[in-house]
Amino acid sequence: YDDSAVIIVGTPHLTALSNGTFLLLWEETQNNKLTVRAAVIDENGALKTQIYRIQARLSDCAPIRASDGTVYWYAGTKYLEVLYRLDPSDIGSFANTVHKWNAGSVTTPAGCETEGKRTYTCLECGAQKTEAIAPKGHTWDKGKITLAPTCIAEGEKTFNCTVCGAARKETVPKDPANHAGGTEIRDAVPATCRMDGYSGDTYCDGCGKKLYSGAVIDKEGRHTWIDVEIITVPTCISTGEKIVNCTTCGITQTITTDRDLTNHVGATEYRNASPATCGTDGNTGDVCCKSCGTVLVPGDRIPKTGKHNFGAWTVTKAATVSAPGEQARTCTVCGLKETEEIPKLPKADQSPDFLPGDVNQDGMVTAADARLALRAAVGLEHYAADSVQFRAADVTHDGKITAADARKILRATVGLGRLG
Repeated sequence: YDDSAVIIVGTPHLTALSNGTFLLLWEETQNNKLTVRAAVIDENGALKTQIYRIQARLSDCAPIRASDGTVYWYAGTKYLEVLYRLDPSDIGSFANTVHKWNAGSVTTPAGCETEGKRTYTCLECGAQKTEAIAPKGHTWDKGKITLAPTCIAEGEKTFNCTVCGAARKETVPKDPANHAGGTEIRDAVPATCRMDGYSGDTYCDGCGKKLYSGAVIDKEGRHTWIDVEIITVPTCISTGEKIVNCTTCGITQTITTDRDLTNHVGATEYRNASPATCGTDGNTGDVCCKSCGTVLVPGDRIPKTGKHNFGAWTVTKAATVSAPGEQARTCTVCGLKETEEIPKLPKADQSPDFLPGDVNQDGMVTAADARLALRAAVGLEHYAADSVQFRAADVTHDGKITAADARKILRATVGLGRLG
């Protein structure tokens, strides 16, 4: 026995046979399942046959051997009493008696295309057998058209199994109403000035079926003209005139032709010219037809100059002895504003590095200095706010040059006041 197996052995019976052999019967219980074992042994206990599992029960009633060598014993249950008969020389046949199978259980479910398996267990000995379960077959959905049929070709419908997802296809008959391959016009006849025409019938290019009928084209006014003589050549500003003849009916007419927008007459002129500035590009101007105004040659771009035209400096914040000031000027073309700092004024106890009122820096204060200050006040002279000339002219110390500074300088030159 396997050491790991828990087997309960009981009810052993030993029955003497011929030639010093014995029939050994016993019961085994494993996992609550009872089986009966049988084997033939010699007087030393050595096996003379294999150990068989037989369909039987044992009891306290000891088996007996009949004269023909057959062994009999009696056993029973609450519901059944059985007299067993065993030929020791053919235990295998006894072991192959009919099993008492249970109802069985499905151990491998059947698929759509694959067999399943049902397993049966013998209620007597625990033996098992299996039976195949037939495939269930597919459960197809309603399918959908995966290739539409046309008037010249069959279509295709695909079905899918709702269980396993398998697919199958069916051919869909041609659809005479679904025309494919385009259409073509047949039997069309052009109208002339003498005969009605016909627009032609529309046919399916695939199957050749007529889909729509055409319509009659009225012959009236459908001349085929050719030029006979040019009377007036059309230009960009005026229509022309020519004589034409119908090649079908021979009628001749004088007709007016449209203006020829490519036939320019008269002089040309430049338009849309603009000079380049500090902030915007200019243009050399377009060469235009003076008659109709059409642009014949587009103008070229003139790159912007980048050179600003600044106005006079204007003090936006007066400098003091404790803080610098600021002055600004603006480009009169593009509006760009430029600022710079005005240095702080010197303290009262600090001697300046210039002579107050000496605008021209000639070492003395004269009417010429008053004149320069007045010109700066009205914008005719420009001095940087940190220049010696600006500080010499700003004798009122208000951070700007005004007529009051020019007046004060002029008074000082005639001895009517002092500067400093």
